[in-house]
Amino acid sequence: MTHGIAQHVSLPRSQVSVCIPEPLLTAIAPGLALYRALLRLGPRVPIPDKIATALGPENPIRALTRRAFYRNKKELSPRLVVSALKNGYRFLTLLDAAANPAANPRQHAEVISFLNKNNTRILRDRTAKAANTPPPPPPPERPPLVPLLTRIKEATPMSPPVYASTLRPRPLGELKGGRRTIPHLDEHMGVPFLRFSKPTPPALSTMLRNKANNRQRRIFKMVEIRETLMPEAVEEDRWEDIVARELARQGLPCERDGPDESYKGVMRQVEREISRGVNREAEDFVARGNALWKIVEEEKRLAKHEAAQLKAEGKTLPPRKPKWGFYKTVFKRREKDPRVL
Repeated sequence: MTHGIAQHVSLPRSQVSVCIPEPLLTAIAPGLALYRALLRLGPRVPIPDKIATALGPENPIRALTRRAFYRNKKELSPRLVVSALKNGYRFLTLLDAAANPAANPRQHAEVISFLNKNNTRILRDRTAKAANTPPPPPPPERPPLVPLLTRIKEATPMSPPVYASTLRPRPLGELKGGRRTIPHLDEHMGVPFLRFSKPTPPALSTMLRNKANNRQRRIFKMVEIRETLMPEAVEEDRWEDIVARELARQGLPCERDGPDESYKGVMRQVEREISRGVNREAEDFVARGNALWKIVEEEKRLAKHEAAQLKAEGKTLPPRKPKWGFYKTVFKRREKDPRVL
């Protein structure tokens, strides 16, 4: 049995660390070797499925070993460390014997009995804790999200889209700091948006990138249809004509497709649909840009009016918050993701 334990406890000193001083290395190496030996021997002990899976999918002996070492990892007292090592080697001897139930039935029964009692205690504690713990309060209800722009119903289906502002401009009393910040109308690959500060918030940056990527993907598909798929469709239709003429010459029946059902006709239909979608999206972006520009103009007008009103009352605008960390924040975010606007 001693030889069987020794093959699990051996730990080359080169695997511990070359940076640990020799006195600490002498104390740490036995603990690491014992920990590794217990983790290796745990799964070798036959355990009934009911006991092995009572607390979770992990092997119960490995779980107990991890918790015990985690609980004592900060102990520095020599007396406590020596006592813990003695207990660990005693359990190592027990597990080495329990790994062979036919030769050591008493040790195996002792391990199974201990695991069964431990599972019963933990399950009882969990049940008591669940019974005594009140249910968590429900999360507070979030206010419904209100879009910045609202689409006005068109007079006719062919009318261009029109948008109106839903939230802005806000009254001065609802603004933080008591100072109105005039947004800037900006665009990213044709997608208009209002920029209130830099860097662009991650959610807005992701939305703009997704819209731009989708639009670019549709345009690339149109180019592919015109330059690659359309010539191939023409060749396919030419081959269909050759086959049809040959069948007619031999007096065999041949069903010909209409002009819209030919390969070229289908490609034209697909191209027209994609083109309509791109044009509708462009019209939508223009309408949104016009509505956003009206917001900027209204914000400027209100800011000018509020400044004149404060001046007439002998008051001054509150100072702006210093942006001393602005460039540092932008550079850090762009180092992580160059796509940050």
